[in-house]
Amino acid sequence: MYEQHLISIDTVHRIKQRVVLSNSYLMDVLRKPVEETIVEAEEQFNQLTIGNEADIYTIEIKDLSQGDKEILNKFKEYLILYQEEREEVLKLVKSFRFYEADRQYKKLEEASNQALLSLDELIASHKQGATAANLENKQSYVNSITINRFITMIGFIVAILLGGFISINISKRLSKATQFAYSFGQGDLSQKMSILGKDEVGVLGKSLKKAIENMRVLLSEITIGSTDMSASSQELSATTEEMTSTIDNVTELAQVIAEGTQGLSKITQEVSKTLQEVYELSITLDQKMKGYNKY
Repeated sequence: MYEQHLISIDTVHRIKQRVVLSNSYLMDVLRKPVEETIVEAEEQFNQLTIGNEADIYTIEIKDLSQGDKEILNKFKEYLILYQEEREEVLKLVKSFRFYEADRQYKKLEEASNQALLSLDELIASHKQGATAANLENKQSYVNSITINRFITMIGFIVAILLGGFISINISKRLSKATQFAYSFGQGDLSQKMSILGKDEVGVLGKSLKKAIENMRVLLSEITIGSTDMSASSQELSATTEEMTSTIDNVTELAQVIAEGTQGLSKITQEVSKTLQEVYELSITLDQKMKGYNKY
């Protein structure tokens, strides 16, 4: 932005040098008014004119102040007047009207001096504007530094406050998570925890909460299984008692059967003994019957 207002001093000096060179070539023509000198001078004048037009255009495209524009326009008017009078001098020389050419050259020198003074005025005006702009830029720089320092200080304070808030928030949530984990380690599953946030602490809280919920479900299933096992144990105990009672009854029955068997054995022995006696008695009776038959 600032560079768009600046005119290159070298550009202005090149224009001045071309005006001075143009005067020098014209003086050579006046000193040596021959065709060779005139042709060479005309060629140099054309090159100098082209160079001036290019440099003037370079200056015009700058964002000049109104004062600089007026000075530049005045210089262009003097330069055009100078070029017209230079052409008039050449015409007079070519017509061998050397006295009139000398008088015209003096007028040309006045236009040349006015053009050079306009360039000096442009340089001085531009330097003054550049100095003012430089001071303004320095002041803007100082103001920007002050504003930047103020913004930096505000940002630093905000960063400290924000960092403190975040630190306290994280510390509180970590404290809750630590207390919850401690209670969980002591076997207290009645604790509830609610840690909000999507950061690492929030993920930790959700993981601990999920772990305690899973542990509660597991303990509930274990309790239900233990209750079912206790009922099964009671049923098994009752069945065992029934089996024991049945075995006792069977034992008593076996004893009764054994006792009955012993009594039956005695009866059988007595019956056998009686039968033996009957047998022996029948034999004796038979022998006696046989004895009676003999008689």
